[in-house]
Amino acid sequence: MKAARFSAVGTKEETDGLMAASKDPLLLILDGNNLLIRAFFAHRWKTEDGYEYLKNADGELTGGVYGALSSLFKYYRIFQPTHILWTFDWGKSEYRSSLDQDYKGNRVHSEKDGVLTQFGPLEKALSLLGVRHYREKNVEADDIMAAAALNAEALGVPSVIVSTDHDLRQLISDKITVVKPSMGKAPETIFNKKKSDAFPLTPRRMPEIWALTGDSSDNIAGIKGIGPAKARKLIEEYGDLDALLEEYDKFTEEEVERVRTNYRLIKLSGELATYSNFPLSSCEFLPGEIDIDALNDFFDKYGFKKFKTQLKEGELLDEELRLLVDLDGNRNDVIDRLPLGGIFSLELKELLVVGV
Repeated sequence: MKAARFSAVGTKEETDGLMAASKDPLLLILDGNNLLIRAFFAHRWKTEDGYEYLKNADGELTGGVYGALSSLFKYYRIFQPTHILWTFDWGKSEYRSSLDQDYKGNRVHSEKDGVLTQFGPLEKALSLLGVRHYREKNVEADDIMAAAALNAEALGVPSVIVSTDHDLRQLISDKITVVKPSMGKAPETIFNKKKSDAFPLTPRRMPEIWALTGDSSDNIAGIKGIGPAKARKLIEEYGDLDALLEEYDKFTEEEVERVRTNYRLIKLSGELATYSNFPLSSCEFLPGEIDIDALNDFFDKYGFKKFKTQLKEGELLDEELRLLVDLDGNRNDVIDRLPLGGIFSLELKELLVVGV
């Protein structure tokens, strides 16, 4: 499958402004729904009657907000970005739902969970911090993140995407790094590109593999009997997915159509979101302009004493070195900003085999 070449939407004035900045520009993109929902369920504990959730003094649920903000502050301290974009899902993608009515049919979050109560307070906090946050009607956060990262790349600006969603790893390039957040006590995993002739498939061609294997997390059915290793072997043998579907005689017509649909479901082109609504210039983060009193009031209301103390002591947004981990489980100290430092590298073979 040949993807259309992505063209930058940013203006010359926007590029000139970035180049004139005293700090090397870096865009931090956060998968808002992903981080908030994981945080909400991480901040609960089992009781005899079910689960108890983190709450403030007024009995309001706070676990998702607390965990999401913790992630924001942590990744700011690690990467020290000049620009930040926090993305939200609107719901299911209208485009993808038109291709497959069962797309993401396995994902449900009810009011009973309480997770939906977390979005309003989090958006309030992001506004107080001056962090650009955005959702678009009938568009998934993945498409917003792809548009932002690809536009930044076209402008020569590196970006770091924070998400557990493996689909986003198809965007990996010299300018785009994907960080899989830590799970429990396990450190983060960094996925960035290593130029090598040893593995013929690049990250941007990963959707060709996933079109064959499917993606259970998004309720996308693959071809029975084809896993990552066999999919890669077939793609390498025939050259690309188009040639495989034309020449491989073991697929039924229904399977061929299934694979073509899967590719359209999985491919992140950056063209489904309206980039003009969230250009890079609108994502500039200016810590010096934060209303400290209003932010402290927010922390008081929700019982976030740790954040208030860190803010008072100047530690909330201070740069820090953290211990991260690569795909082999090797631990590395961060000694430079990613992806500029190139401390971590992605071996495509491992990503294909792991399929995470």
